[in-house]
Amino acid sequence: MPFLQVLNCAGDINTCCSDFALARFLGIIQRFLNIIHIIVPILLMVALAIQFTQLMVSPDDKKKIKALLNKFIAAVVVFLLPTIVNVVINWVFSGFSIGACWEASNEIDQISMATENTYIDISGREPSSIITDPSEYDTEITRDDTSTSPSTGNGTILLIAGHAYPPYCNGSPNDCRGMLSSGYDETDQTRILVKLIKSELSALGVEADIANALMAGDSNQMNTSFYKECRNNTSLCNRFDWSRYKYVLEVHFNASSNGSAAGTQLVKKSSSYSTPVDQAIVNAVISNTGKRHYSDYVYSAFDIGYFMNLGIPITYLETEFYDNKSAMDNYSSKKEKIAKDIASAIKQYYG
Repeated sequence: MPFLQVLNCAGDINTCCSDFALARFLGIIQRFLNIIHIIVPILLMVALAIQFTQLMVSPDDKKKIKALLNKFIAAVVVFLLPTIVNVVINWVFSGFSIGACWEASNEIDQISMATENTYIDISGREPSSIITDPSEYDTEITRDDTSTSPSTGNGTILLIAGHAYPPYCNGSPNDCRGMLSSGYDETDQTRILVKLIKSELSALGVEADIANALMAGDSNQMNTSFYKECRNNTSLCNRFDWSRYKYVLEVHFNASSNGSAAGTQLVKKSSSYSTPVDQAIVNAVISNTGKRHYSDYVYSAFDIGYFMNLGIPITYLETEFYDNKSAMDNYSSKKEKIAKDIASAIKQYYG
């Protein structure tokens, strides 16, 4: 990534400072500067204390007064150095922010430092603010196939709507979703979208099932959860031959603590796992909403592991942040077109 391109951050920070090689380089510099930023002022303060003690002994020594003043100025400059550099560079390269660049590159640096079987949460600036419960993701995945195909299934597509309604979801970790102040409920939205996608796939001549509808006896409300049933290895889960499907799309919506986050994400099994169909699904959403969230989840998700261990590719989509009213209003006004574009992407790879 050219240096001047890195500094062109006036637009979307998602496209800035996120190259893997650059991120690792910036990560090393950041850790080094963090040490300097802490250690040097402490050392200077200790030197100031010693110099001040010496000055008390010899109050008329002008050299000691000057040395004391120089150390104080040095301590202040070192402490304010990041701010000074940021102001200067922002003045030279309009719109560039070192802080924003650090933050964007740090996300990628965390990913690149993860080992194959290490799953780190890079899903939000404040991990505790993300509603998704890490306890939901507890099954290690043993298959890492980054190709789009082949699949062991017979060509039928499986759609899964995330979460469920009370009282069914009660007692299942993080499976219940309630109406938020935005006026949107994730459980509603996942079911609306998978029904639209199924309809669009049918129009394209692609056979598709909805897991929630199968387990609920084709109920329109579809108040069942693949995660709950199959994580607990219930008879309802085992009633169906999930291995017969060629590809799985699981639909979710995300949320944050303050309702300001927006955009589309993937949940992935590791930092290295991403397929062409994953990206095609994301592009089908953002081509309509225009927003790609700055990072993805990297988790050992149960549903992802379940199907990958069956040899079946799965895309786990976080469509939009359902606690963000403006983002959801925009999404909702375009959901039919989004469903159509998602269906076209699925047909391109697995139709």
